[in-house]
Amino acid sequence: MKTSGVKGLKTIFTFPQAGKKETATAVCYSKSSSVTALEDCERVVSGIAISDAKLYNLVPSSAYAAKVNSTLKSLSGKQASGLTKLRNAGSASAQAKAASGIASGYNAAAKQLKSAGPPAYAAPANTKIVKALSAAGRAYTSLASAARSKSSSGYAAAKSAATKSEKQLDAAVDQLKLLGYTLS
Repeated sequence: MKTSGVKGLKTIFTFPQAGKKETATAVCYSKSSSVTALEDCERVVSGIAISDAKLYNLVPSSAYAAKVNSTLKSLSGKQASGLTKLRNAGSASAQAKAASGIASGYNAAAKQLKSAGPPAYAAPANTKIVKALSAAGRAYTSLASAARSKSSSGYAAAKSAATKSEKQLDAAVDQLKLLGYTLS
């Protein structure tokens, strides 16, 4: 298993079992930054043999990272612009238009990353990112609807849902960073 390029002193070994949902995983991690301890662990784990095991390269995919970075950068610009318009909106219809624009940005980002083709080990984090982006899109769509109908309780609930989904997005992106991805 190749681990060069993975940040930090860690090695992750995954042993999928053919025809089964279960996966055996072994992780070597040196909390004290001891290379010797990490190498000892790698030697032990590398001796594990499971029939029909598949080896995965754990080096972060530069193509996938580029897709995530460009998508999140584009979203950030749309979100910042939309939030400024939302704060400066002088009417319910202006609020609805701004919130719809933000929702559109989140939905486009979700669509792009759903088909981003992450490596197998990054797929769970990518799925969480897509779910959080979709949830934010739905929340801002609800915010727009509440603004159009001038529902203060609906607006507050949608604003809370948007904040929650944005926090979930941050947490999901942090999972990619833990896998060695450098995201801007």
